Amino acid sequence: MDGLAFIGKIVEKNDIPTADYLATVTVICGKGGKWKSVVKKDEIPLGSLVEVYLPDSILPEIPKFEFMRQRRFRVRQSKFKGEISSCLVMPLGEDLSAKNLEIGTDITEIRGVKKYEKPVPLSMRGEVVGKFPEFIPKTDEPHLQGALHLFEQLKNNPYYITLKYDGCSGTAYIKDGKFGVCSRTLELRDTPKSLWWAMAKKYNLEAAIRDFMITPNLAVQFEVIGEKVQGNPLGIKGNEIRVFDLFNIDKAEYGSYSDLLWFTQKYDIPMVKTLASGAEFDMTEKELYDFAEGVEYRPGVPGEGIVVRRTHGHKLMAGERVSFKVINPKYKERG
Repeated sequence: MDGLAFIGKIVEKNDIPTADYLATVTVICGKGGKWKSVVKKDEIPLGSLVEVYLPDSILPEIPKFEFMRQRRFRVRQSKFKGEISSCLVMPLGEDLSAKNLEIGTDITEIRGVKKYEKPVPLSMRGEVVGKFPEFIPKTDEPHLQGALHLFEQLKNNPYYITLKYDGCSGTAYIKDGKFGVCSRTLELRDTPKSLWWAMAKKYNLEAAIRDFMITPNLAVQFEVIGEKVQGNPLGIKGNEIRVFDLFNIDKAEYGSYSDLLWFTQKYDIPMVKTLASGAEFDMTEKELYDFAEGVEYRPGVPGEGIVVRRTHGHKLMAGERVSFKVINPKYKERG
């Protein structure tokens, strides 16, 4: 699912006992997923078609979205009167009503919606070589609400849950003998100012990848955390990485959980923290939301959330990996 905005339908609506003018709604968006939101009680009737804007949507600065200016036009998961609102739901505009669009229609381009990218200080970005390599997937985990088919696929299968770190993702890889380092969206040149190259050298990622030998063409994906990165919610000195993925470029598939453990332990490279694992996944959606709401980076500092995955890197027919994130509604970004 690549879209950020969809046509949806309100299939459930409930009053909030502690709020006179608000209600919770459940909205289905076809391929866009099934989401919950908080809306004005009398604004959108049950059964209505609506416009649904998913988390990390950046809305255009037009009168229609002026009420989002204080939020810098960014859609984020929030809580109202104790109820989680994971997306923005708005009445269907007259222009879209006239087009008779179906549930699940992607309206990202129609509405001029862009994806939010976490800012990185200019002094730490370095120089760009080019676009992110096409032979490696970008690090972009789907939300549970937009990936319920993956949630269903995970049931009764081996799984693991890791802490989600609020940092800047990076990728180090070797392809046909060449070593490269990337931010989330770009390949970078080896310069003293590049935070990602500094981390690759600090942890000797090139030597580790060349020695690992599962495949000669391998990518290691990680999160950069620490000083000057997203407000440093973990409160650490300097900068560190947390590896969360191995990707076999030749087979175009992710490594297993055991591969990830083996790699990080063998080369003494920090890995994302494992919070839970098991032979058969049997948690409910609510249990996952409660789990995410309870994670912390350090005492008194809520964590951003969790990432839930199948242990063996299984893929579906469409090429999707059984992997998704659940965001902690208590987490407040610092960057």
